Amino acid sequence: MNEKLHQLKQDFLSYWPLEKLEKMTLEEYTDTKRENSFCYWVEHITRDLGSVVGGSSYKFGIFKKGSDTPTEKTSYRDSDGEYAWYTKYGTTTQEAFEKIKQIIIIVATSAQEDNLKAIDTIDLGTAYKWKIAFLYGDFNVLNIFKLEALRFVAKNLQIPFKKKTPVSVYHREILKRKGSENFFDFSHHLWDQYYRGLIDVKKEFASWLNNQTHDSYRNYLGYTLNSIQERLNEIDTFFDEIDFFLVNPENVEEHINAIELILSKIEREKKADFVEYDLKNSNGIPKALLGKNNYLRFLNEKFFDKKNIDISFIDKIEEIEQDLFNLYEIYLREYRSEDLKERTIESYVETASFQIPKRWNEFYSNSFDSFKLNYENIKKVENLLDKGFSGYASFYPFISSLLNKYKKITTMNKILFGPPGTGKTYATKKLAVESIDKIKYTEESREFIIQRYDELYEKNQITFTTFHQSMSYEDFVEGIKPKTEDNQVIYEVEDGIFKKIANKAKGIKGEITSNNSSAIDFKKVNYFKMSVGGKTRKDIHDWCIENNYIALGYGTTNDLSDIIHNSDQRSFREAYEKEYFVKGEHSSYSITAIAAFNYWMQKEDIVLVSLGNHIIDAIGIVKGDYEYKNIDGIPYHHFRKVEWLATNLDADPSLFVDKNISQQTIYQFDNSDIKVDYLEQTFSKQTTTEEIKKDHVLIIDEINRGNVSAIFGELITLLEPDKRLGQPEAITVKLPYSKTEFGVPHNLHIIGTMNTADRSVEALDTALRRRFEFTEVMPKPELLEKIIFIEDELIFNLKEVLETINNRVEVLIDRDHTIGHSYFINIESGDTEALANTFNNKVIPLLQEYFYGDYGKIGLVLGNGFVEQKNNGKIKFAKFSYQNQEDLKTPSFLLKKITPENIIKAISETLGMPKEKKENEQKEVLTEAMETL
Repeated sequence: MNEKLHQLKQDFLSYWPLEKLEKMTLEEYTDTKRENSFCYWVEHITRDLGSVVGGSSYKFGIFKKGSDTPTEKTSYRDSDGEYAWYTKYGTTTQEAFEKIKQIIIIVATSAQEDNLKAIDTIDLGTAYKWKIAFLYGDFNVLNIFKLEALRFVAKNLQIPFKKKTPVSVYHREILKRKGSENFFDFSHHLWDQYYRGLIDVKKEFASWLNNQTHDSYRNYLGYTLNSIQERLNEIDTFFDEIDFFLVNPENVEEHINAIELILSKIEREKKADFVEYDLKNSNGIPKALLGKNNYLRFLNEKFFDKKNIDISFIDKIEEIEQDLFNLYEIYLREYRSEDLKERTIESYVETASFQIPKRWNEFYSNSFDSFKLNYENIKKVENLLDKGFSGYASFYPFISSLLNKYKKITTMNKILFGPPGTGKTYATKKLAVESIDKIKYTEESREFIIQRYDELYEKNQITFTTFHQSMSYEDFVEGIKPKTEDNQVIYEVEDGIFKKIANKAKGIKGEITSNNSSAIDFKKVNYFKMSVGGKTRKDIHDWCIENNYIALGYGTTNDLSDIIHNSDQRSFREAYEKEYFVKGEHSSYSITAIAAFNYWMQKEDIVLVSLGNHIIDAIGIVKGDYEYKNIDGIPYHHFRKVEWLATNLDADPSLFVDKNISQQTIYQFDNSDIKVDYLEQTFSKQTTTEEIKKDHVLIIDEINRGNVSAIFGELITLLEPDKRLGQPEAITVKLPYSKTEFGVPHNLHIIGTMNTADRSVEALDTALRRRFEFTEVMPKPELLEKIIFIEDELIFNLKEVLETINNRVEVLIDRDHTIGHSYFINIESGDTEALANTFNNKVIPLLQEYFYGDYGKIGLVLGNGFVEQKNNGKIKFAKFSYQNQEDLKTPSFLLKKITPENIIKAISETLGMPKEKKENEQKEVLTEAMETL
């Protein structure tokens, strides 16, 4: 068999020697009607030497079409009707072919010269170019061309690699393990290890998608398993370096890593045909199907431990109703499969899926359709279990287990303190997300937590600020700030960081009055701000609220019905000025206000009614045309009928509008400034104002750097949990600038951080300390245990490095000045460059600050590998009489230059490692290190 393979490789080289490539014509390169073209040789004739079959024909750069079907021209590909090619290679058929031919010659030459590194950067189909390299090389390239297969082999051979390790490195390092074994015996054995474990999950994933996909994906996927599988097949054809749906259960993690790499922006942009296909199909659905919320989630669910129901798996899912019962099914299969038959499990899940939503919709005001899996909602489900149903005895313990899993978070006021680099910033993000979601996340959920934090930050539920010496009460609570309006400087009271987020957290009060709001398409209507009397004429405002009207004071006391009904907007101004000219009513804005009230504002538009510049008090839908009225005690005469969606809201405008509101009586908002999502959620069916109040978090970094007493002012008292709004002992204060009553809502959490190496905890104001819970965040060296370095006989992990350094720092200074693990956490095993940079740019400068430049003490911490002693005995002082001047010639200390080449040896000095190890000890440590890797 091996002889035949050797002969096949030789046959290829005999037919396509390097000299022939230089004279190769386009017809010889690609031709669907001949079986001796270059492309046919590489893909089909030499298939037994390693397959590159599959994927798009664009992997060849240019190809002859197999039919007369027109190929759509795009910005990145072109066709002359006979051939199709990527335009990056040329604008004409011949130009593109000549460029591709030169690329193939470079690949072949580089392989023959054993310059594999040069092939990594060549822009040609990945598997295709490495197949060419193998054919022309002297068995210096492995005949395995799929990236994840190379990763699998490297992993089995205990070859360290990173996510972005170049393909050439895999080939070189793997072939080093071949020894004297025959090349094809060696490669076939490696391939068999990978291939025999592959299972096809395409059909199962299609079924999973059919049950769980968004409705918005259906236009692309269709509604049958066959249509979904056809789409998955289409996606698969764009990639020749990976089979997405062939998975080795022992290599799932590497399969996921390979997919993430291929779908990364840099790599994805190399697949121009897939990028276009992806954009054409509902703007990114194919890519999304392969991503973390779909295929990667499916792989995690299928192959990893289901007993550990990880919250990062649960809360990424948008259709939570269905997933609650999927979790129930997992629970039954894991814990009840021995005593329940398959049909019984299915029956129990079906019953719960019907009973729980039914009871929820009967008992609670919000629909189960909006159910989110968190502690509060699980408690609500528990309240529904007062009477049994089929499978009740299993469903109740399932709910109890979820309640134990998702413990209620009560953050309120908390300060995280500790040395630098201990992960306090990430800890605040995690705590902020947990406080809002009411879920205790696992440490494995880091990526999701960062994503969730960014999402909540964008929604303004999280605000981040940093205290500094210039921070003032006016910045934090409220202050008078100058503004320019119509080229005039005016002074207004402006809310500070704390007051803004407190107002957002308060949400809305009053009541939601409309029963028809669910029928409103909030994305298609226009929005207006209007004052109907405001604070100065609260009686007019109250009359309008009670009688379902909006009213305009501009427009004289005359009835405008005729002029409005008989004029369009263009002729209105002229007719109005002619008919109803009154002094004081002839201003430009007066006419604009009347036009806005009668012409711009249409039926079914939404009006936000203000009380001053800082309160939205009512929201309504315009239902009627212009009406003229004379009402005792009401000086306004121009009205339109409205249906109030909500009244007495006392809400901050920022809840609804993404900009400040002005004093103008009436004007139209730009729809892009309206927070449509909040309106939709607020006025959904049967929602109450209490149900839509969300938790908010204010993060104060470096809280001890500011003058806390001056910044918080009188609000210190309001921070206590029992003094917050809604509590029995709630307290409000009158703010000094706006003269408004202010209180801190119960759903606002405050999380601070303190660097103990910067200033001790005791320096904080005592009143503040009494109102905050303090949590120490210390270094976690155990997180670094798997980051391993090996060089000759030297083997260590970063856990022991950090522990050694911190033990010495604690003796020389104190535990508040230890060094955090986060300085090292992103270093990969064996990356000496990153390790050297960390010591040069982070660890050593920090120690210099700690010891005020005393390099001798730095030497006591890091050792001879980092610090050397300089003998000053030979230094000659200037001629000058000074008593005991020779005693001044004490040794001084210098930092050594640390490079990637000497960092391992330097750290071995820090650890006090012996220069030689016994052979059996060395093997034992090496084996343990490899197992960890």
